[in-house]
Amino acid sequence: MTGDLGPAVDGPRSVHRKILDDIIAGSNDYAPYLRAIDTPAITDWDENGVDAEWIVKATTHHSGGAVFGGYTALLADRFAGLAVFPRMSNGETFRTADLRVTFVRPITAGSVSIRGEIVSKSAHVAHTRVEFRADDGSVLATAEATQIIVPFRRPTPTLGTTDDERTEDVG
Repeated sequence: MTGDLGPAVDGPRSVHRKILDDIIAGSNDYAPYLRAIDTPAITDWDENGVDAEWIVKATTHHSGGAVFGGYTALLADRFAGLAVFPRMSNGETFRTADLRVTFVRPITAGSVSIRGEIVSKSAHVAHTRVEFRADDGSVLATAEATQIIVPFRRPTPTLGTTDDERTEDVG
């Protein structure tokens, strides 16, 4: 289902497109928490979304031998958000307002292709879809998300802390 994708971002490259390129190049460190939770990086992006290849690790498995559903949901949220990047302007960011994950088959091992795609975008709302596919092309899980587009504002420091105190344990 394809809706109104919103305008392509013309002119100078948006900061969001630069972030996508930096992630692919391995030089982007804008979200250090992603290293801690070991999320796969995107391998490609286009006007309509992002692609990634996820090598499933046993460290993401629950005792039944499949990937913990919460980890799959985390990846769905990550790639649903990145799917909006090619259509965002400088000065915009987003917040996930709704995320719905459907687990079709257990994810157990191997390589999983992830595609996050923008379905529609208005000035204030974006709808995205994420698919997780096995090597044979079969669908393992899908997700749909709603992103609320908001102006980017730097966070206000917490009373009594400095920037150094807030970031020293992030690395």
